[in-house]
Amino acid sequence: MAGARKSYERALEIDEKVYGPDHPNVATIVNNLGGVLRALGDLAGARKSYEQALEIDENVYGPDHPEVATDVNNLGLALQKMGDLESARENLEMSLEISRHFLGENTPPRNSRERTWNRSGDRILHHHDLAADPAGLGDPVELHPRKGIDQTQIHRLGPRE
Repeated sequence: MAGARKSYERALEIDEKVYGPDHPNVATIVNNLGGVLRALGDLAGARKSYEQALEIDENVYGPDHPEVATDVNNLGLALQKMGDLESARENLEMSLEISRHFLGENTPPRNSRERTWNRSGDRILHHHDLAADPAGLGDPVELHPRKGIDQTQIHRLGPRE
């Protein structure tokens, strides 16, 4: 992972020079760097990276775009690992809402990831006790930008208070 960190930091340096600091390519690299930092246990660094990616993508795409949903999802994962479960839940719910807004409430799932996302999303939006009934929602999944939304990690946050 240390090699991945160096590679992403180098790629970030290059893309910021080529495209400028507010380009979507920079957001993608910063998001990926956040994933590496999270895996390395640098949760504060991961959070900072995800927040930077989120700021860029919101400025470029607006607040209701799938890229923003990815950033908010990954920020939620970092907050979860940091123990800030309320903020994590807020971010994960926001990611779900953005995705549903963009894809449509009644869009049928195209794959197993979306079917899982729909099951967990319905439970969150209806405030079910996810800790008591995970129903095979799976392990947490960090999203790589442009790969889609997967909310299976929400059940680990426990019941909504």
